[in-house]
Amino acid sequence: MEKLEDNSIEVTQLLTRPKDYVKGVPGNIKLASKLVIVTELCERFTFYGITVMLPNYLIDGFGMTSAGTVLRAKIFSFLAYFFTIVGALVADEWFGKFRTVMAFSVWYLVGTVIMSATSMDHLPESTREIGFMVAIYAFIAFGTGGIKANVSSFVAEQVDPEFKQTSKPGIYIDPKLAVQRCYRYFYWAINTGAIFGLAVCPQLVKRFGYYAGFWSTAVVNFVGFAIFFLGRSRYIMMNPSESALKKTIMCVRYAWARRGTDGGSGVIHWLDHAKGDHTEPWDDEFVDGLKRCITVIKILSFLPIYWMLYMNVSDNFILQARRMTEPSWISSDQLILMVQLSIVVLIPVYDRFLIPFLLHRNIKFGPIKRIVIGFLLITLGFVYATITQVRIYRSPPFYNFEGADISAKNDISLWWQIPAFVLLGSSEIFASVTSLEIAYALSPPELKSLMNSFALFTICIGNLLGMSLSSLSYDPMILNVYIGEAVAMLITTIAFFFCFRHFDKTY
Repeated sequence: MEKLEDNSIEVTQLLTRPKDYVKGVPGNIKLASKLVIVTELCERFTFYGITVMLPNYLIDGFGMTSAGTVLRAKIFSFLAYFFTIVGALVADEWFGKFRTVMAFSVWYLVGTVIMSATSMDHLPESTREIGFMVAIYAFIAFGTGGIKANVSSFVAEQVDPEFKQTSKPGIYIDPKLAVQRCYRYFYWAINTGAIFGLAVCPQLVKRFGYYAGFWSTAVVNFVGFAIFFLGRSRYIMMNPSESALKKTIMCVRYAWARRGTDGGSGVIHWLDHAKGDHTEPWDDEFVDGLKRCITVIKILSFLPIYWMLYMNVSDNFILQARRMTEPSWISSDQLILMVQLSIVVLIPVYDRFLIPFLLHRNIKFGPIKRIVIGFLLITLGFVYATITQVRIYRSPPFYNFEGADISAKNDISLWWQIPAFVLLGSSEIFASVTSLEIAYALSPPELKSLMNSFALFTICIGNLLGMSLSSLSYDPMILNVYIGEAVAMLITTIAFFFCFRHFDKTY
């Protein structure tokens, strides 16, 4: 058997590649992973259903301005991804992923019930506003953050970490490829759930009122909770046996105190000073895992700019759509369905055609190449969004809307937005899916939830950057925001490529 150093699977062991290995294939997704994937589909229906209703609910229900609406929507998104850190720490330090997801799911479910019950039309505005504030910020944002931090690593833990022989000689099920496939369909489920949430909830609002849209999210949230709970006997569960955070801090402090004392011993990384001392609670493989975590954090540090642009789909792009004319059968907040539709359509194409094509020709399509493609696609999406905004301002009767009411529209079709949404959705397949993959693949088992939460935390930082610009979310200033964001993303893409252009050779 031939030992192969590979950073993409469990860090506590070296991958053992069989001697007769010729080619790897991803294999089928296990039932345990499928149950987690369906659970995430239901949770994303709830999250995206609430998210898409939020801007119009704030305007129609409480009479908020565009800038105030954008700010509150971004605060919700910020908190949802901020609490991923809390969820990861709870799982890695005390309860494990399964029990943590269960606990946060109950909290989340309570929030959707409060939101639904207090959105009834006959209730006073003050009651509805209090119910909204408590539910959205204290319960829903906290609950979804705790779930999101753990479910994305829990689904990959259900993948068999060993090479498995197929019926063809030399062809093995490769754990690295299996994890990649698992994440692709996990992301497919995220966006399938989002499609249903984005399609169903606004139509329920249109026909029955906001209470109907919010109650639908509560019901689907309960279904997801039940599926996850009923599958508990099939899951691989890795509960913490010691404090991973404490071990990490001790290891880092130990190495830091001894930096610069190698005396020509060949130490090439300051963390290597923590190796070789078998009296400490870590081993050399854990140190190597921490070194890989540092690399992952460096890569993830470029993602906040990407998310700053991307999160416009849930606020500024909806407000842009409100300035355009739409058919009677669709509402202005539903066109963001195109983001999810593009992902749902393209992921199977990517998985069934592009990846096998590249594998057959031994073409390496590493994570840095994928992220760069994602960055370029979102940049093009914002160039197009800028062009669309210019077209809106050149259309009658209100042109750039100076002095116009928030409900005013120009004579330009809503369908002009479609290419921007498709480009953003396509970018997510390459940038976002890959960031979750490498956060899981390169981290030690004790830190997988925490590293996945760091990948999600970049969305939180992106929302924080977006919040700093929310006061500019008015006509015609928003045009300058789109231009500035496109330029920032292009600069980020170039810098990212030059910093990590050699990384794929070692992955």
